[in-house]
Amino acid sequence: MIELSSKGIRLSFDPDLGIIQSFHVSDREKEIAPLHLAPWVGSGETLPDDIAPHLKKLGGDFSVRPLPARKAVQRCMAGRQTLRGAC
Repeated sequence: MIELSSKGIRLSFDPDLGIIQSFHVSDREKEIAPLHLAPWVGSGETLPDDIAPHLKKLGGDFSVRPLPARKAVQRCMAGRQTLRGAC
C-alpha cells in the first residue's frame, strides 16, 4: 500500500491491484471520504478462495453513477453531440 498525504488530504493506493483504496479530505474539524468500500472489506468476513483478488478489496475509485443509454455513451466516447446536447 502506498500512502500519500499533505495538509488536509490523504490517499491510499494499492499498486498490486491499481486501486485507490481510500481518499480523505479534511477542512477544520470536518472530514469527507467520498470513495465507497464494499461491505465485506475489512469486516473479517470469509470470502471464497477462488474469488478474484480485486473483488476481495473492492472499493475506492470505481464509479457508481448511473450511465445513459448505450447509444448516448457511444456518441459521447466518439466526441459527438447527443440528443440531449453536448457530452
